[in-house]
Formats: sequence, structure tokens, C-alpha cells
Amino acid sequence: MAREETGRKAKDKSVADLQTDNPKPKTDLHSPYRIDKGLIYGTEKLKGRVTLPSSINGETVIGIGNRAFAHNPKLESIVIPDTVTSIGVGAFEKCVGMKVAVMPMSVTTLNEAAFMSCKKLIRVDLSNHLQRIAAKAFYGCSSLKEVDIPEPVNSIGREAFLGCGLVTVSLPDTVTLLEDSAFF
Repeated sequence: MAREETGRKAKDKSVADLQTDNPKPKTDLHSPYRIDKGLIYGTEKLKGRVTLPSSINGETVIGIGNRAFAHNPKLESIVIPDTVTSIGVGAFEKCVGMKVAVMPMSVTTLNEAAFMSCKKLIRVDLSNHLQRIAAKAFYGCSSLKEVDIPEPVNSIGREAFLGCGLVTVSLPDTVTLLEDSAFF
């Protein structure tokens, strides 16, 4: 019987350990950000020109979470830290006031609808390590007139730039796959 109790205690301890290993997202009530497993999320407090931090409460920001800053009309520009490697699905979707987005060289993944319907976006600096531009990444960015696709990009997803006001597109030889309606 002592063995069963010992086993039960060990089991209870491992459950407690798991809960400790997966704490709730770190939030500072005065901060416009929160972090969860290295992914940053914003709050409605963000406005104007924003430079994202590379760490929050001692935790390194390695990605921008899905819909992390979506539907924030007060966000005008975003500078992403060089610790970020991935921009989540719809991360900045419908940030209708956003005019400029600057990605560091560290970004390799740009997920679906990342900047979809950012109607005032006029400039985006893409990472030189970006390998794929996902579907609808810049769909409906009607003020975007020019884009320079960096050389590592090998595919551009469906409707990635559909609905943009593109006049000039620089497309490298590395692009071997253009999905349906990628530009028009």
C-alpha cells in the first residue's frame, strides 16, 4: 500500500510539474504586450509607430502570434526585432492605419493573411531570409505600389498580393512557384 501512495504522490507531482512547465501567458497590466511560449501579442493600447521588444519579462520574443495585433486601426508602423523568425496567421490583419512594416533578416516564415487588408500600407521591407510568402499575405493592401521580393523566396501563395495597387514588382529567379492569382 505504501507503494501505491508513493506512486500516486509521484503522479500528482508530475502533474504539478507539468502545470509549472506551462504557465499562463506573462502579462504586465501596464504593458501593451503579453508573451506566450515566445510569441508576442499586443493590446489595444498600441498606437502610432511601434518597435516591438526583443524580450518581455526575461523571455525572448521568437515570433508574432496568430492575430497578435489584428484589427488595430491605430497602429501606423511596426518594426520587428531580430529575434523574431515567424509572423503568425493574420498577425497584422486589418490594421487599416498601418503604413510601414519593417522585417528583420531573421524572419523566415510569413504566414497566411499576415498583413491582409492593411489598406494604407505603402512600404514593406521583406526579410532577405524569407523563403515563402503565404496565401493572402498582403491581400487587399491597396496602397502598396511597389514590392521587392528577396532572392531566397521560392514560392508566392495564392492571392498573396491580390488587390494591391502594385505598379512595380521585383521578382527573383529563385521563385519557382506562383500560385493562383498571386498578383492579379
